[in-house]
Amino acid sequence: MRATVPGTLRVLALGVLGGLLTLALGPCLRWAMGDEGRRAMLSTTAWQAPVLGNTLVLGVGQAVLVTWLAGLLAAVQNLCFPGRRLLHIVVLTPLVTPAWTMALGLVMLLGNSGLLRSLMPGGLDVYGLPGLVLAGSLQVLPFAYLAMLAAERSVDAQLLDQARMLGLDQKRARRQVAWPRLLPATAATALVVFVEAITDLANPAVLGGGYPVLASRVHLAVSAEYDLAGAAMLALLLAVPALLLHLAARPLGGRGRFRLLRSGTPAPRHVPSPGEWSMVFLAGLVGLVQVLVLGAVLLGSVASSIGVDAQPTTAYLRQALRGAHGEAFGYGLLLALLALPVTGTAAMVIALAAHGRGRLARLVRMAAWSLGALPGLLVGLSVMLVVHTAQGHKWSGGPFGWVTAVAIIMVHVLRSLPAVVTALLARLDLEPRVTRDAARLHGVGLWRRLRVHWWPQLAPELGRGLCTSLLRTLGAVGSVVFLTNSHVGLLSVRALTEVDAGRVGAACAMAVWLAAVGCLVLAVCHPVLGAREED
Repeated sequence: MRATVPGTLRVLALGVLGGLLTLALGPCLRWAMGDEGRRAMLSTTAWQAPVLGNTLVLGVGQAVLVTWLAGLLAAVQNLCFPGRRLLHIVVLTPLVTPAWTMALGLVMLLGNSGLLRSLMPGGLDVYGLPGLVLAGSLQVLPFAYLAMLAAERSVDAQLLDQARMLGLDQKRARRQVAWPRLLPATAATALVVFVEAITDLANPAVLGGGYPVLASRVHLAVSAEYDLAGAAMLALLLAVPALLLHLAARPLGGRGRFRLLRSGTPAPRHVPSPGEWSMVFLAGLVGLVQVLVLGAVLLGSVASSIGVDAQPTTAYLRQALRGAHGEAFGYGLLLALLALPVTGTAAMVIALAAHGRGRLARLVRMAAWSLGALPGLLVGLSVMLVVHTAQGHKWSGGPFGWVTAVAIIMVHVLRSLPAVVTALLARLDLEPRVTRDAARLHGVGLWRRLRVHWWPQLAPELGRGLCTSLLRTLGAVGSVVFLTNSHVGLLSVRALTEVDAGRVGAACAMAVWLAAVGCLVLAVCHPVLGAREED
């Protein structure tokens, strides 16, 4: 009787994940444990305390706001009202935009020369904590919304019907039956959003000049002070809450609806009651804000300036595809595409190795989860330190910066691999135990099962995961900002340089082109791979 998954495959997967974890953590640990790193540790507790406080306040504020909005938007999807599908699409639109798009839109609307600044002379300080919370919330809202929507659809409609048959009205039935089942997913969503908020660099780079946070402090330590040991120490400091909170969110997410096809019968949509119409109104306001912010970015890409003297122009859109900007656009797209086959192959091997039971399978799952919990800023800094060491030993990058290009590809793989593995495992875990036992009893090997039974189910899931990875890598900032140079530039990082120089229109044009590529990817992938869930 042969094992379903050979032990050699699991050992190979553990070796691959061990090497990737060493690459993502080892260099920062080595620099932080040196003499300069120990001195940076002492100084961090002394004069970085306000920055740590700012980071925690930002994380808490964004987690509370995003979780509340995601729960609201997911709840109204159970109602039947005009524009429900349109609202769903609008909320998901930031999925195809770079990470700094919402911050850029707020600059266009509420910046010093913003379109709405005259209407709010003493209003929102877009360059401080309110702007960071709002921009970050709008950017990560689609991910939290999808998680809460999945949790909403996991509540079995039969339970709600039985509660109403026992005399509970609809409001009490939802409070006493649905809310306890939504609580684990809500808590997991809040924890993950908190981690995303404290490790994000894109929004603080655009809006956080007057509100320093730990992520921007890491970037400043590398780019302005060249304090690599201090930057490594601060990046590791970011990794501690990220790992702990991901560890806390993992069992909570498992109790919610984060696995495919584990939900009950969804409740049928009904016409909103008078109280539920207020929820629909608030959800519509959220969608309107999304449209205004994204529309401001689009307007900035085709307007010569901000204000009454603005004239329509296509100069910014043309400049984004010419010269150094055009090369950066091409490099970014090429490197993101080159990372896909590496990510897909490694994800298939690791997912197959983690499938099933046993100590090695659990170790593979834990290693993949740990890799996904590391902040992108830490991963990018560690890979940059490797490149720095290599160049210190006279390892030339060549005329096209091939060393840096390979490093960026590795960062893309490190950041994309865990999510793809998780999606594949979720599909593999749906296999009935009877099927597994029958395959083991008849001695059906792993590769035959993969070819005949698993591959038809895993191929669409793998394609969707790689498409999502492509969208994320095209607009990545924090994980690649330390690796761009004169040989290899990325459009997402060049956009931040344009914002710092005051050329907001050029940055808007770059955001529009990257979003256009994202829409093209979705347009190709959706009909080929199909939607994961029916609306």
